[in-house]
Formats: sequence, C-alpha cells, structure tokens
Amino acid sequence: TQTTLATSFNQLVVTGSLIVSGSDSEEPLLRIEGNISSSGIITGEGLVISDDAEIADDLTVKGTLHITSSFT
Repeated sequence: TQTTLATSFNQLVVTGSLIVSGSDSEEPLLRIEGNISSSGIITGEGLVISDDAEIADDLTVKGTLHITSSFT
C-alpha cells in the first residue's frame, strides 16, 4: 500500500524497511538534520560530501579514484 506522508515526525523510529522515492523535481527527497547512525551498511548510487569527512576505519575503493584537489 502506498501512503503519502505530508507531515514531519519527531523522533521517528523505523524498524524494518523504509523506501523513499520521488522525482528529480522533488529534491531533496529526504533531508536529515543531525547525525545518522547505522550498525549496518548504507548504500547509494552517488555520494556528495560538501564539508569535512572523517573515516574512522578502512576505506576500500572499487574503481577509479579521482582527486580534484590536493591532499595531505
């Protein structure tokens, strides 16, 4: 059953699966303010990080790594 949610949720807890879909004209489809925590794997087709990022464990790159700026 498809349900349209036109409200906001405070302290929403989802157990099981949650699918969010829409069109490009509705971007952002999901906006999160605050921290995201996961004990599993988070997947996606594209990841854009517009600020600092800290990776506290190994980083595995499968494919080509493009660096468009300097790094230290």
